[in-house]
Order: sequence, then structure tokens, then C-alpha cells
Amino acid sequence: MKRMQSSSSNTRTTGKQSSYKQVLVFLCMVLVLKVSAQDAAFAYQMVQQGNYRAAVEDYQKLISVDAKGHKLYHNLAASYLKLARPDSAILYAVKALRWSPNEETTKTILAEAREMAGIVHVELPQSNLMKSFWYIINSLQSRVWFWISVFLLLIAVLLLKFAQRPSHVRIKSSYILALIATGFILLLFTWVRHQHDYNTDEFIVMKPTKAFRSADENSDSIKTLKSGEKVTKSDQIGPWIKTILDDGTPVWLRQNDLIQIKL
Repeated sequence: MKRMQSSSSNTRTTGKQSSYKQVLVFLCMVLVLKVSAQDAAFAYQMVQQGNYRAAVEDYQKLISVDAKGHKLYHNLAASYLKLARPDSAILYAVKALRWSPNEETTKTILAEAREMAGIVHVELPQSNLMKSFWYIINSLQSRVWFWISVFLLLIAVLLLKFAQRPSHVRIKSSYILALIATGFILLLFTWVRHQHDYNTDEFIVMKPTKAFRSADENSDSIKTLKSGEKVTKSDQIGPWIKTILDDGTPVWLRQNDLIQIKL
């Protein structure tokens, strides 16, 4: 009997400790969210007052607690641009465009930062049809496209089941097929947008960096990349990243000189 009472007492104690831990975690989360909201409001106020250095410090505090999003990165890029730091402005403008690729104001900040850094950026020409295609895909995030497609496919399945039952209401098969086709097209949109959002092969050069012929500092240096240039990884060996220059020349860069672009 004593053993049973002792076991029951230990169970209650463990349960109380677990409850205390859950309450403590909840309070910590509330505190972090409250502090983050205060920092965001203060940083925005600093931007409005033209105190961009203080704004950058507070936005970086938000990033340190894993805050992210288009507005945060956009304001940070704008602040860095005002501070004449084009490399950081380019980095956060590109990160902001990962969230909202159609945002024209962010594109303007990116263009101005590249001009300040002396970077000539040439985009490949696209037809109006392709521009419209990408505009539609970029209008929503991948998870939104996914849930819309799931909803349409679910409706199609329900209609198929309903159509098999005797009913005075006839459902045209063309409607069901249209729903299924649209659902799969939106799944394609989901995949394309996901590839854009979670591409981990793009980097920003954060200081003038030598491009080497091979993954060795003793090899020949082909050219020096400007701070703020964007490169795409094609291969990696240890701390060395391989990329292809605009003229088709393969070069190797030190990863420590780059910052990865990610959501």
C-alpha cells in the first residue's frame, strides 16, 4: 500500500512539474512575442523619423528571435540603402522578394542598391505570356496554392460520389473534370513556387571576393566579384562553392565571403 501511495505521489509530482514547465514555456513565448512586437513598432518608428541606424539594430533583434517576412526584410533593405550599405540592402531586398516577388517597391530598392554598388544586372527577356504566368504564380505563396488545390480536388471527389447516387440533380462530368484539371494545375503552381521559395543555392557576396580557378587559394585568381553580387551554387567542396560567371567561366569562391539567401 505504501508503495502504491508513493508511486501515486511521484506521478502527481511529475505531472505538476510538467504543468509548470508548460506554463513557463507559454509565458516565455508570450514575453518573446510582446518584446518582438515592441521592437517592430520601435523600428518602424525609427524609420519614419529617419533614424535608420537604430531601425537596423531593432530589425536585427527581431531576426535574432527568428522573425521573418516581407515587411521586415523590405524595411531592413530600405534602411541599409539609406545608410549607404548596398550589399546588405541587396541581401534583404532579395530575401523580401522571396516572400513577395511581385512587390514593385522592393524591386525599386533592389535596383537602387545594385546601382549604388556598381552592379549591372541584366534580366533575360520574357514574353508577355511568361510575365503573366510568373505574376500569377508569385501572387500567392506555395502553401496557399497547395491548400487551394487540395480544396478543389476534395470538392471534385465529393461531386464524383454525389453523381453516382440517384438524384434529380445532374452534375455534368465536364465540371468535375474541370475541377480536377484546375486542382492539378495549382499543384504545379505549388511546386514551381516552392522551388523558388526554398532555393538554397543562391548567395550574396558580402565583400569584394576573389574568384579562383580551383578550390584552392594558391590557384590563379580569375577576377574579383563586387560586394552585393548574387551567385548561384553549382557545386561545393568543403568551404568552397563553385559558380558559373555570366561569361560561362566556372570559378570557386570561399563560402565565408557569402551569405545564403533563404526565407
